[in-house]
Amino acid sequence: MPNIFSVRQSDPPEEQIKISDAGTDALIAALVLAGSQLAVSDHQKQLIVWLAEHDRRLGTGFLGFCIADMPWSPDTFPQDRAFMVRVVDAASEERGWETLGIQPDAMQLRPILGWFRKRFVRFQAEDIAPHAREDWFDDMEDDDPVRTGFPQCEKHHAFLSYLGCQVCHMQRGGTV
Repeated sequence: MPNIFSVRQSDPPEEQIKISDAGTDALIAALVLAGSQLAVSDHQKQLIVWLAEHDRRLGTGFLGFCIADMPWSPDTFPQDRAFMVRVVDAASEERGWETLGIQPDAMQLRPILGWFRKRFVRFQAEDIAPHAREDWFDDMEDDDPVRTGFPQCEKHHAFLSYLGCQVCHMQRGGTV
């Protein structure tokens, strides 16, 4: 079963993208690796940790997300949206991939990254899901990496989520 990504939960199927499990692993790893190198502000780091939490190893079955459900801050939205476009561009240029033992299939990953780039460019503040950011923070424990200074994996330099290093998880699963 493919993983489904969209801008909003209400998006019709023709506006969504369906990605295989291996493609999803590679997508999230590429975004987390690039974003971990580019993030400067806490808001930017939070966006990357949120992506890292979407590790397929969390459970079985469907994974995907809506861009509107990311922890966007209305106060820094234009800068954070521009940051996410830069993250996608850097992932397309294979930034951070040098830490991987196996290289993702760039020919398959680039069109997926292109889909995300177009959606981030067009995404507007009014598209943000109400309370998504607050709900995400409310679900965190006190020792969550977002609350403890954004630690990074020593091997991949990727921001850790409460699940650990998404890239390490992906490599243990044998997919890139």
